[in-house]
Amino acid sequence: MSTGERRIINALKGAFVADAACMGTNWIYNPEEMKLAVKSDLAPEFSNPASRYYSSDEFPNHYRKGMLSPHGEYLLFFTQYLSKRGETSSAKQMHNALKVWAETPEGCPPHQEIQNFRTQRGAGENERGPFGDQVHCFIKVIPLTCLFAGKLERRTKVEDVLRIDQENDADQQRCTDVAFGLALSDILDALILGQPLDQALASGLERNNESREVSSAFAYARRMADESNTLNSTAAVRGRSCHLPEAFVIPIQACLAALVSPSASRYEEAVRDNILASGDTCIRGMVIGAVLGAAFGGPPNYWIESVDLSQFSKANAAASAISSFFVGASFSGPNGKSQDLINAAMHLRAFVEVKDRTWRLKKYRQCFTGSEAVDFLVGKDFATSRKAAVEMGKKMQTRLNLFDHVVGEHEFEDAYLFYRFKEYY
Repeated sequence: MSTGERRIINALKGAFVADAACMGTNWIYNPEEMKLAVKSDLAPEFSNPASRYYSSDEFPNHYRKGMLSPHGEYLLFFTQYLSKRGETSSAKQMHNALKVWAETPEGCPPHQEIQNFRTQRGAGENERGPFGDQVHCFIKVIPLTCLFAGKLERRTKVEDVLRIDQENDADQQRCTDVAFGLALSDILDALILGQPLDQALASGLERNNESREVSSAFAYARRMADESNTLNSTAAVRGRSCHLPEAFVIPIQACLAALVSPSASRYEEAVRDNILASGDTCIRGMVIGAVLGAAFGGPPNYWIESVDLSQFSKANAAASAISSFFVGASFSGPNGKSQDLINAAMHLRAFVEVKDRTWRLKKYRQCFTGSEAVDFLVGKDFATSRKAAVEMGKKMQTRLNLFDHVVGEHEFEDAYLFYRFKEYY
């Protein structure tokens, strides 16, 4: 098994286990009530369910201690669906599958977005859901990113799926779900491809810095982490709900804090701190679990043993199936595109420096230089010489359609020329 495959499995396991750990305390918004609901501040995970919104009595075979939350069940269904359909499903097909599942006994939990699917059943191709600033987008982003990790079409796939049921037409200019969803996807993709956590977080910011909301959320999370604030203190100011950006700020702060933690229990500490922050703990926990799972090797075994065995077995099997699609494992390029070329292209897209640059007083946004791309390809042993790197770059430009010159005047050269990755990559 490749390192990338292991990171995919650890990201998904990390998300599922964190959700189950938070399930008993999800949707408790009062911190004082939270203190009464948990065993102790030192071990608030896997508490007896106390939610007033769902119970195992109301929903038999759901929501017992150690089981997945409504959000986790949604994540499990979507991960299983993707593991079986692979990369063949369109966004509309995924959307319809979720709507059908929502009406089955397994898909009947009290999940706001699933209830919304029911009201929109049979909706037209361009129908949009009303949740333009809801954290539910992350439930789709995590398995989708794991499925398309390292692939050139990943961002397009993620955006298509988010837009079809969450991005309200009236809210297109804010694109809140899409912007935050892509930021999380970029972070996870970078981790799966081998970047350390600090660089992966930086990639998530850099690739989405045109979104003021995303940039502001990162900056606030950084400031709170630098000041060693608890997630609860941040939630007291920013809010504890499932709305964005606060539901993004808190997980990012937890991941930034994990960077400087000397403890080997960074995953557990972050999820515990998230529980004590109260509110919509499960989806925030999923994000923390996925990111730290990919970064540090997955959840600890003693937490895995606390998860419902049947649900975890299904989640683990689906995660393993999704990891088999990873291009770094056993991928043979279609249409004569060699594995080496595609592998080099996905690494170039992930790691070469992309930023605003100026030439003769004119600013060119979010581009890279030919010479820096050659430096990367040679330095990372994708090419044996600068001449070979240029030939590889030309194939990426023409055969893969990966990038183009900023004004369309030059093919790829080892020079101070500006190139920009195609937007749909």
